[in-house]
Amino acid sequence: MQSQYKRRAKVGIIIWLIVSISNLYLGFSLLPQVLQTGNSNFSNPAFFLTGFVGYASLIIGLYYYAKSKGYSGWLGLLGFLQLIGILIIVLLKDKTNPNSAKKSNKLLIIFAAAILIIIVFGVVSSMLLSKIDPFKQITEATIVSCTDQCNTSGENSNRCILTCLEEKNIISKDSECSSKCEDSLNVSQCVVDCVLPEK
Repeated sequence: MQSQYKRRAKVGIIIWLIVSISNLYLGFSLLPQVLQTGNSNFSNPAFFLTGFVGYASLIIGLYYYAKSKGYSGWLGLLGFLQLIGILIIVLLKDKTNPNSAKKSNKLLIIFAAAILIIIVFGVVSSMLLSKIDPFKQITEATIVSCTDQCNTSGENSNRCILTCLEEKNIISKDSECSSKCEDSLNVSQCVVDCVLPEK
């Protein structure tokens, strides 16, 4: 590989890796909100900016990687395919080095390990750093949403809240929780205690 391009390729791909890990973290952090409401903060400019930086750095990195292997820089556009694009360029034979077969195998192993690390790090970091318990977070957010919805509509009754929770599949219609909490003084706390018992 031509070292003048190799260094630039590494920088672009490393920037893409960092951005990918941060996007995974942000995505897993917003997962409960997306599952609960169907809405999220993905319209936030930060997502567009990190997405743009990620794609741009990967395309530039793959451009230089393709050039370093003796191919046209247009192959950098494979960056739009993300992991598949990287895999394609990694598997291309190095035209500048006849002994590239061994290096390609090593690169493929490194690539597979990097992808595994990205996935594991994204999932684990979002769970550990945010201390996300998705089911608990979704349940509590749904209870608040249903309570607000019933208060706004003027139907400030336990039945309204329970019906809303049944419609959102937090509790089932004929469940013990539904009958137990209907006459409760604090229906929200009753549902939390019933659906999310202490371990």
